[in-house]
Amino acid sequence: MRRSGLSLSAKVLTLVLVPLVFQLITLVAIAKLENEAEALLKESIEAKKISDAINLLSQDVYDYIGEFGRDKPMKVMTTRDAHFMMLHDRHTLHYKQLKEMVQSNARLYDSVTKSEQAAYKTFAMIRRLEEIPEEGPDEVQKLRKKLWKEIRRDIKEILGGGLAERAAEQKHLAEVDAAEQARLRDISKQIMILFAVVNTLIAISAALYLTKTIAQRLAILNDNSYRLASDMPLNPQLSGTDEIATVDKTFHNMAQAMKEAAKKERAIIDNARDFICSIDTGGKFSAVNPASQAVLERSPESLLGTHFADYVADGRESVLQILSDLKTLGDTSPVELKMKKADGTIVHVLLSAHFSKEENATFCVIHDITERRKAEMLKQEVMAMVTHDLRTPLSTLRHIFTFLESGSHGTLDKKGTDFVNAGGRNVDRLLALVNDLLDVEKADSGQIDLEKTKVSLTECFDACMASLSAFAESKGVELDFLETDLIVMADEERIDRILNNLVGNAVKFSPKGGKVTLSAVRTLEREIDFAVISVKDQGEGIPEDKLEHIFEKFHQIERRCETTDKGSGLGLAICRAFVQLHGGKIWAESKIGEGSEFKFTIPLA
Repeated sequence: MRRSGLSLSAKVLTLVLVPLVFQLITLVAIAKLENEAEALLKESIEAKKISDAINLLSQDVYDYIGEFGRDKPMKVMTTRDAHFMMLHDRHTLHYKQLKEMVQSNARLYDSVTKSEQAAYKTFAMIRRLEEIPEEGPDEVQKLRKKLWKEIRRDIKEILGGGLAERAAEQKHLAEVDAAEQARLRDISKQIMILFAVVNTLIAISAALYLTKTIAQRLAILNDNSYRLASDMPLNPQLSGTDEIATVDKTFHNMAQAMKEAAKKERAIIDNARDFICSIDTGGKFSAVNPASQAVLERSPESLLGTHFADYVADGRESVLQILSDLKTLGDTSPVELKMKKADGTIVHVLLSAHFSKEENATFCVIHDITERRKAEMLKQEVMAMVTHDLRTPLSTLRHIFTFLESGSHGTLDKKGTDFVNAGGRNVDRLLALVNDLLDVEKADSGQIDLEKTKVSLTECFDACMASLSAFAESKGVELDFLETDLIVMADEERIDRILNNLVGNAVKFSPKGGKVTLSAVRTLEREIDFAVISVKDQGEGIPEDKLEHIFEKFHQIERRCETTDKGSGLGLAICRAFVQLHGGKIWAESKIGEGSEFKFTIPLA
């Protein structure tokens, strides 16, 4: 395609400016003709006014001639008559107006001036004639005849001297100017018609050219998008530097980048150790990466078209429900599954899935956690063995210290008594730690069985009060347990353990003179009635960034003012495990300097 040196905006601007420039030139020509016509019109009007004024003066002269143009007028009239005075004033006014009109025309002004002088001279002679009696000697009659001759000569002089010729000239000029105006207007019309035709042709040509060039290049862009979607080679890149060529260049670069990204993505998926697949709406494999061979000992080709649930060893119905829920939820939390290998052995996997509405398919990542599960089971076995082996000697030591504290076989001195008491306390701490470790491991492995019954929270509060009142009194902390009539469906022993842990921590980290409040209210979550149990203290508070981690095992917060021995770091982890076993949740709310509030939910009976 021919190279385009101009940008698209420059092309459009150029094609728009061409008719505009032509239009401007035409408008200038028409404006010039209109100005000439306007000047001719003004000149014609002025010439018409002058011609009319001269004709008016001529009429005045004819009136004079009619009244005084002969020696024996038909009626007697003097210059003192009102009619004569009216003619004289009108004559004077017309001369004044005419002189104002022609003052810029020296030749015409001179003719008017001569005519005015002849008129005033005639008026003077008429007045003089009135002083000479009509009857008298011959000398008087000769004088009157002489004056009449002069008056008739001067009357001719009024209209002579070129004034009549000037009137004819002005009349002719007005007629010529009118004809010239008509000619100029005809020329203007012709130019306007020609401009409209030429401008229309230019606009049509520009539109056709612009449409053709842009449409052809846009058609190539559109074809490239189709080729990209169909995984076909793109058309050669458009030449030029205009916007369409720039877009086409960017499109080619984008297509190349997409190909590179697809290659990298394919390489990552093909070389990933995790089993990655896509599942259609029927639950069947539509794409599988080579890692299926390592995880399930099955080739990708053998899995395509088969149902995902066929390879689930345990919990088939739950897997089908998960795939169904994904269509509305979109994502789900990772789920542990047991799947079958080709030889029938079981493999533990962690399934992460996402449903795409655009693709109408579910994308899954299956991570093999068999080794991790084996390690966890080994750890649990070792932990159970160690804790079991520790509990027996620790219990024996506890009995020995109790035996020594009783004094049944002799009395110890003060130093010996102190050593025995300290040893007993340390053994108690070790037994508590071993018990906590066992509880945590049992909870994590799901080995704890709850004995749920209807439990009165008031009775649980009273038991906690009785258990911790002495400890709170020794710390100088007030316990405020609010009465409640709520009944929960729970394991009473576990609820007591949770309350003792939370209230004990609140007392431990409350300042002297502080108060710990225990309360419970009803709430509705997921269409289930829960009791929300709250333990609130007046301690220094917990930093906001630590609130999510305080329930982790062995996690402890550094206090600015630590006055008590640190615990094992398992109390809150045990609380969380027990609450989750009951189907509830536990969390903490706190502000530095305003204390903390721990809350957990238990289903109501």
